[in-house]
Amino acid sequence: MSKRQQLSLYVPFHKKPIIEFVRSSYNPAQSDLIPAHVTLCRNNEIKNWNTIQDKLEQIENISINLKIQTPLRFENNGVYLPCIDFQNDFQNLRNEILKDLIDDVPIAKPHITLMHPRNSVCTDKKFEEILNFQYPDEIEFHSIHLIQQYKDEAWQILQTFKSSPVF
Repeated sequence: MSKRQQLSLYVPFHKKPIIEFVRSSYNPAQSDLIPAHVTLCRNNEIKNWNTIQDKLEQIENISINLKIQTPLRFENNGVYLPCIDFQNDFQNLRNEILKDLIDDVPIAKPHITLMHPRNSVCTDKKFEEILNFQYPDEIEFHSIHLIQQYKDEAWQILQTFKSSPVF
């Protein structure tokens, strides 16, 4: 059975309406598989889950603030919202999670996929339409989800890690 897991930052409810509208309108197949998100760690990076889980449970304050940029095309058929990690929070969190597990943790470029090239076709007309929507300027994330996909089924949340409450 083919199984994939990843750590993802789901776009918070109050920031998702326009993003999810675009995704469901222009790439309904992908929208049905997974909500709008930023991938924090990919399947090939989370091989030692018990160690990663321990690290995630010890993080007291999950706070990633990403600035959203204008949509860009990739791989001919894909469209994504590039994100700027001004404070390096995203990469620092990746380093914290993956240190001692991966030599030289690769730099990841956070983004939100609007149209996945695997199951969509972005024409020039569609891309021009996508450019006309007003996207959030920035998004702040406060939780991390371990998600899993079997074969080509929808991704499921297995576990959620949130900031510890402050007393």
